[in-house]
Amino acid sequence: MPASFDTNCKEHGKEYIEFKCRFCCTLSLWFCWGTTHFCDPCHDRADEMKNKNKSLLKVCNNADTCPLKINHKPNGEECALGCALCRE
Repeated sequence: MPASFDTNCKEHGKEYIEFKCRFCCTLSLWFCWGTTHFCDPCHDRADEMKNKNKSLLKVCNNADTCPLKINHKPNGEECALGCALCRE
């Protein structure tokens, strides 16, 4: 399942765009500060995570070892996964 990184679906708009957590390889459930997508565990540590140096985040090297099973932008960067409805 390749990530499209699109933040706007031609058919469904922005409503169903999914993001990975900025800090790990998990689907985001939260959007905070108008800039940052989080999964539940990272959101529970949001204050710690927002100041964490990118070099200290786990590096994801390829889709074979990624929990999301996709190639994506490095942890520490926002990463849209594309439209959930189109992916279905």
